Order: sequence, then C-alpha cells, then structure tokens
Amino acid sequence: MAEFRRIYDQGITVPANKVFIPDLIDVHEAGKIAGFIAEVDPQISFHIIGYMPVQGMPWRSLYQKEMEDVKQTAEKYLEEVTTSCFQSLNEYHRKVKENLVYQSVRVA
Repeated sequence: MAEFRRIYDQGITVPANKVFIPDLIDVHEAGKIAGFIAEVDPQISFHIIGYMPVQGMPWRSLYQKEMEDVKQTAEKYLEEVTTSCFQSLNEYHRKVKENLVYQSVRVA
C-alpha cells in the first residue's frame, strides 16, 4: 500500500481495484482498504470485483448481499465505489461474447 501512496504523491492518480473473496477478504478488511485509499484521497475511484470460483481453490462465489454490504462499507470512506460480479461461469462467457469490453483483443 505504500507504493499506492508513493505513486499518488508523484501526481499519478490510479483507480483502486480489489477482488472480494468471501471467507478470505471480509467486509471489515474491505473497509480497512477503503479507509486507506480515502486517507490518500477520498475521490479515488474504488472498484470491487466479485470473486468467481476457480476449480481446486477453496473459496466460494459471493452472495449479492455480501457485495452490497462491502460496497456500503467502502462508500463510508470513498466518493466513488463501483462493483462487478458474475454469478456463474456461464454468465461470464455470455458477457464476453456479447460485449467487447470483456474481450481480449490483440493489436499489431
């Protein structure tokens, strides 16, 4: 986190992103991260990404209520908090097909 502050102090504003993994990173931890970002600048945007289960890993996908709770907690500290979360791998694949924003594109 010291690097985040150092980069900001050099005049570079970068958005903050964090993957929210239930049972690993809880609402309290997300609040601490948002509090740190707010100490640097409460106008820095913070995007919370919902964890999507990976085979062989012990963590589950999150519930919508958990994402709402973590967003509300972060909003106590920061002015701009956004979230994204796919409820299933099928939903993810559908979005990738439908929307270029989710696709990787090779240039040159």
